[in-house]
Amino acid sequence: MNPWLAGLYIDPPYRNRGYALRLIEELETRARKGGLERLFLYTAGAAGLYSKAGWTTIETFEKQGRAFSVMQRRL
Repeated sequence: MNPWLAGLYIDPPYRNRGYALRLIEELETRARKGGLERLFLYTAGAAGLYSKAGWTTIETFEKQGRAFSVMQRRL
């Protein structure tokens, strides 16, 4: 599975303002223009956010007591 979306972080005072969704949309647009057909990511706490942006969970796993979701987005 490649390429991966990683390192997206919104500072807490700026959360819940739509910035994350706008960043995700822009990253997807750039990936699509670069010829990519899909992106992957994994998250322990933001699966709901990515689902809202159209991503789907393709696998879940647990590590050190935390549940993670592996997600993909077809572009």
